[in-house]
Amino acid sequence: IDEWYEERGNQRRLHGDDIQSWTIPAHEVILDVMTGASAGGMCAAIGSVALREEFDHVRQTNPPAGVPVNRLYQSWVRTIDILKLLGTQDLPDNEGPVRSILDSTPIDRIAETALQPDPARLRRRPWVAPEMTAILTLSNLRGIPYSVAQASGSYEERIAYHADQIQFTVAEQGAADTPTAVAVNYSDPPDSHGWKMLQGAAMATGAFPVMLASRTLVRRNGDYENRQWHIATAESDGAGQCESITKIDPSWGVPDVPATFGNVYADGGVTNNNPFECARRFLTAAAGNENGRNPREPENANAAVISIAPFPGDEPFDLNYDTSEQSELINVLKALLGALVSQSRFQGEELKLTQDENVSSQFAIAPSDDRSPTQPALLCGVFSAFGGFIEEKFRDRDY
Repeated sequence: IDEWYEERGNQRRLHGDDIQSWTIPAHEVILDVMTGASAGGMCAAIGSVALREEFDHVRQTNPPAGVPVNRLYQSWVRTIDILKLLGTQDLPDNEGPVRSILDSTPIDRIAETALQPDPARLRRRPWVAPEMTAILTLSNLRGIPYSVAQASGSYEERIAYHADQIQFTVAEQGAADTPTAVAVNYSDPPDSHGWKMLQGAAMATGAFPVMLASRTLVRRNGDYENRQWHIATAESDGAGQCESITKIDPSWGVPDVPATFGNVYADGGVTNNNPFECARRFLTAAAGNENGRNPREPENANAAVISIAPFPGDEPFDLNYDTSEQSELINVLKALLGALVSQSRFQGEELKLTQDENVSSQFAIAPSDDRSPTQPALLCGVFSAFGGFIEEKFRDRDY
């Protein structure tokens, strides 16, 4: 998109506003929001920072140590490795408590390095919103209580809601916290509240259960008391389910809930909090679209979500599936987590609409490698997407 906007500038200098004389379409684009769960949430956090600066492109495999690389390559290729995760720095004096199978302290260092400002590299991009939003989905192990009491008040019962999220406003400078968002200003010092919250949230959304340590974030009660809920209405305009936006107050059940409190979080992909919908709904409001939906027709679309699907999968239906073997406890446990994560990536309607060439409000990007058709599109996808930890060559090739 940098290249696109550079050429748009050339066309404007040559032809002015006579876009009919331009040799490229005169489209404009604004990146308003990035969302993600798990590793996607980590990439959204890192990407929201990288887009505020000049960054180095990595164009060769296994670049020498002295060749500059960017935040994503440094974090995902060079730094993360299974040997570092097999350490014991997370066990004080080699004792407990044990918080995960793997040592997660290397992830703390990655977050501190990848998510801090570098003012010398600041760059303004016209296609990045001045105050861009980043939404990271989280699985709240504490849960937030909501009432399911009948309107008549004949009984009182609460349920704990665990699908959570945290929203950031990422700007060059001047952004302020709102009742529902934490401000991260590129001009702020790295130890400021916004940067520390972004680091913590990035680690929390990727805290794969049991394998990696869960994370604690201090949240405001206003994050939940001001949360906007999208409720499907009975009416439909024929092009998609209509929605209404409302607030649903938590049913705390105790007096004087503190202004801030700590929650323990695990991987954002465990609960079905659908980062696609986080982005779609944000854009619906930002574009001023009514009825809770974005126009889909190519001639009317004014907002679009691009889903980046790292592991879409290409396994055919298994005709030799052994139900007796797969119902054994160990196999059920192995399959369950994968099923939860896979199901949270796409919903049926999203798949159908992404495949429709007449829908211009959502698209998907998935990996492929035509040069090596006999190999998987991503080598890091083996071992339930933990394969990248065991070999840097996998990570470098996939990047």
